[in-house]
Amino acid sequence: MPVEGVPLLPSGTRLCAVSDVADGMARVVELGRGWPIVEVIVLRRGDRWIGYHNRCAHMPVPLNMLANVFVVGDALVCDHHSARFRVDDGYCTDGPCKGESLASLALAVRDGAIFVA
Repeated sequence: MPVEGVPLLPSGTRLCAVSDVADGMARVVELGRGWPIVEVIVLRRGDRWIGYHNRCAHMPVPLNMLANVFVVGDALVCDHHSARFRVDDGYCTDGPCKGESLASLALAVRDGAIFVA
């Protein structure tokens, strides 16, 4: 089900190379030109890949203020509101949007790259 204000990305959209994201880390990928730019968070957990739209569940702002999203243990942390989201499912465990979730994206790996599934 689409999340209000979060654009749908076509299946097959290339996000980045597998080698662009170190195990246990996250990377913000910008898609498009001009306005609006769609940002996707790509997380790597071994052979598992997790994707979220880079938009806080509290307010429509990116989680990060700098280049990439902070991963602290098993949580993504919003730079603006200090909300903590579980990496595995995007559920907010602490902060002003506690109980809400990030908008997730299904990802696929092929030919050394990460794509929207």
